[in-house]
Amino acid sequence: MDMDEGKVEPSRDCDDDGDITMDTTRIVVSESHENSTETIVPIGLPQSDEISKTTELLNNPQYKYLDGSGFTSELFKIVVHNLNRHIAFNQFRKILLKLKLKPHKIILMKDRKADLGYGFITFKTVDHRDEALNKLDGFEIRGLKLSVKLANPAKDPLLKETVKCDTEASSSLIKPVSESEITETLLNAVLPLHKLTYDKQLHEKELTVQQFIVSLIKEIRSISMNSTSSDNIMNPSIEEIKRSPVIYEYRNKCEFASGTSPDGVEKTVGFRIGSFKEGIRSVVSPSCCHNVPQMMKRIVDNFQILIRQSEFGIYDCRLNGNWSELHLRSTSSCSENMLIVRFNRGSLNDEQLSIVQTDVIELFSQQEGVTSIYWLPVPEKGVSHDRVKYQHIWGKLTVRETVCGMIFDIGPGAFFQPNTAACEILYKSVVQLAINDDIEINETTRNIEDNNDVSNNADITNDNSATLFEDNQLSKDNLNYDNDEIREKDDSYKTDNEIIRDLDEKIDKDNNIHNEIIGNKSSRVLL
Repeated sequence: MDMDEGKVEPSRDCDDDGDITMDTTRIVVSESHENSTETIVPIGLPQSDEISKTTELLNNPQYKYLDGSGFTSELFKIVVHNLNRHIAFNQFRKILLKLKLKPHKIILMKDRKADLGYGFITFKTVDHRDEALNKLDGFEIRGLKLSVKLANPAKDPLLKETVKCDTEASSSLIKPVSESEITETLLNAVLPLHKLTYDKQLHEKELTVQQFIVSLIKEIRSISMNSTSSDNIMNPSIEEIKRSPVIYEYRNKCEFASGTSPDGVEKTVGFRIGSFKEGIRSVVSPSCCHNVPQMMKRIVDNFQILIRQSEFGIYDCRLNGNWSELHLRSTSSCSENMLIVRFNRGSLNDEQLSIVQTDVIELFSQQEGVTSIYWLPVPEKGVSHDRVKYQHIWGKLTVRETVCGMIFDIGPGAFFQPNTAACEILYKSVVQLAINDDIEINETTRNIEDNNDVSNNADITNDNSATLFEDNQLSKDNLNYDNDEIREKDDSYKTDNEIIRDLDEKIDKDNNIHNEIIGNKSSRVLL
């Protein structure tokens, strides 16, 4: 388990396909629609009124990003009410696709007050949006009829915060002014548990896991058709969190943002100390973050020197600029380090772009420990991020890591556990669980096989008994057949004997007659 680490995301002002990002946390500040920052436009609004409404929005600086300089699906957005609160994203998306709709973004929310769900859907064209309005309004999903309306685009969070700061007569978006306050703000953003000992951090994380399991069980039981069966199976045991053998400088991957220093003056590379939603573009060096290896910190310092000397500015999806992010991948020993430079080409021609890449190569090919450099272009407007490929511009193709005696070649876009030492414990734990499960499965299999053997033996005995019975029956039948045959032969013998006796009697009779004839002849001769 990584030490005191929170989720720190790179500071992207645009989404992957160039569409200005207004996700759930930015659009809706509460799960209840009554607290939403959205303004809902009635579905029957005439087109002229809609144009007038759009013009009114464009006059507001917080909606200036809709002026047509770049694509944003916020222009073609609807809100869907009366959804079943348990419907999953993939299920809802499949329904939309079955209706032959073409959603661009889908955001599902839960309104706990009404025990229902609602969602926002954006589209790429007004025709796609209007088709969805016609098909979804009144459409029934799980016994609930949907209510669909047009929704206004979200306000620009950066300009929204800027207006707020101007109203408060603030010269900076960042309230902390001292170094200690800035450091504390950064640590709270990057390492939210940094004030706790490692043991207390593990305890806090165990509580978080337990709370999640409890809420998950409640959710499953609420939708279970058979509460009795769910009570029987929904009692999981939670094992103790395994400790990481390394709790400092353990991260093998970091994504650093390019921005401005807290005073708004210098180009800076590091972690953003607030969210884009709050209008914060300032970043702070990771020098105080004890989860980042020293090698990465040195690379970040050199990259910061490079962009400060560069004529090109910091990238912003509305203010243009070029330098966007620096991604670093390292091995546990920090002997191999991969740089991934995210850069917005903008209006630069091939020669200008080649000069920038050459400057990066000349600087970092000389730095000890740097073994490969990749270039990652910021997508042009309307281009999906998955169509943008990593460009290898120098050094090795991968960094090589060893885990549990196995070698992994890790590319720029590969997923790998950020704490290599903890990764080994994770893999070993999974293997042990698999072995234990295999032992249980084998024991169960043996028991089943033993039972089957007993059953098979019983079947064989029954089969043998049946065979013996059949053999006895056959022998009996054969015996009866033989007896019948003997009786028939006896009868035949009796008939033959009778014939023989009749013949004997006839012969005797013939002999008597013959003797009489001979006797008479002899008498005559004597006479």
